[in-house]
Amino acid sequence: MNQVRLILLKLKKSLEISFLFFKVIRKGFLGVHSGVSIMKGHKDFWFVLTTESLSWFKDEDETDKKYMLNLDQLKVRDLDSGMFSRKHLFALFNSDGRNIFKEHKMLELSCDSLEEMESWKASLLRAGVYPEKEIKIPENEVFSTFSNN
Repeated sequence: MNQVRLILLKLKKSLEISFLFFKVIRKGFLGVHSGVSIMKGHKDFWFVLTTESLSWFKDEDETDKKYMLNLDQLKVRDLDSGMFSRKHLFALFNSDGRNIFKEHKMLELSCDSLEEMESWKASLLRAGVYPEKEIKIPENEVFSTFSNN
């Protein structure tokens, strides 16, 4: 009887651990711009971000899954929304240059507000998707390609 209890306790712990690995971090609508015709602009989908993946569905019922991305080696970058756009854009891309979605190198996503976009980027950060590193060169610094030797 003690062995059965011990096995059940181990099983319970392993189930708790596996649940932690796939914890849902965020759900909500985002506009997808990659793979959508220019005339349409974007299409809204219901997104589910977990610690392991980003999935999108036709709607919040989560029955018709359109796609799922593994978060390994993904990065996030800000995009210019353009002068006439009311949407706030950001993109996910693979740090090793591989296609991320169909034949696209980037998955362009949009939100209705800047606050919503920043919140999604913070959620992605919690899931381990870090921003693209920016290299900033001070304006007054001059680099020479010649050495004095």
